[in-house]
Amino acid sequence: MRRILILSVLILVFFAFGYSMKGQKSKNIRWGYIAHYSLLPGAKTDDILKRAENYTHLGITGFPADKNGDIYTPIPPGTLNMIISRLQKMDKVLIPVIGLKSLNDGKQILNSETTQKDIIRSIKRIQKQMHTSHVQFDFEYLPPTMVDEYGAFLKKVRSVLHESSISAAIFPQVEFPDKWAGFHDLSVIGPYLDYIVLMCYDLHRKGTGAGPVVTEEWARKNIKNALTNMDNDDILLGIPSYGYRWCGKGQKKK
Repeated sequence: MRRILILSVLILVFFAFGYSMKGQKSKNIRWGYIAHYSLLPGAKTDDILKRAENYTHLGITGFPADKNGDIYTPIPPGTLNMIISRLQKMDKVLIPVIGLKSLNDGKQILNSETTQKDIIRSIKRIQKQMHTSHVQFDFEYLPPTMVDEYGAFLKKVRSVLHESSISAAIFPQVEFPDKWAGFHDLSVIGPYLDYIVLMCYDLHRKGTGAGPVVTEEWARKNIKNALTNMDNDDILLGIPSYGYRWCGKGQKKK
């Protein structure tokens, strides 16, 4: 998810379809993200709100969880409350995107039932603040060996937040490094998720040869793979609106 949020202040992935998550009938859903760093002091909030008019569902990033069970945000309280209030008046569905303060924090969270209970309490607080029943997890780069722990955590979240719509950002599972993708094994974590955001980008990236960020064939393979564990109505396709430029040679190549 982080890579999608680099290029633009707002909404780098969006979706338009006539059926919402878990069979809830809806008009066309257009989903986007507001990057937390676009809400720091000096932000042009009027511009963000103007762009937000075109979307029905908006994930707000910048809510990392730590080993103590706390979830904090660098967004100034006044700015966050104003954005929430304005978006509510626009009848937008808000989704707090819960990340990790660090990989070590993530490992400790998944290995501590006490911390997980505190995390869930923190999520409830944020949901209340946003007046929403949604939550999305963006836990990335943890080792594949911890996927069972991730599944157990999501199961606990599901049992406590049983009235919430629970989602997660998922790395591509086909032709993508297993050291990243393995932690998002949908056969393990899929049963506890209402829907997923399939991060279908970075086929070529730093550390690979030059090439497109995504190809249609690669996207199709990953969609087909996701469909083995999730219903088609519960898969949101994350598409990139950015590209990379490879330049230089030898030691200067980047």
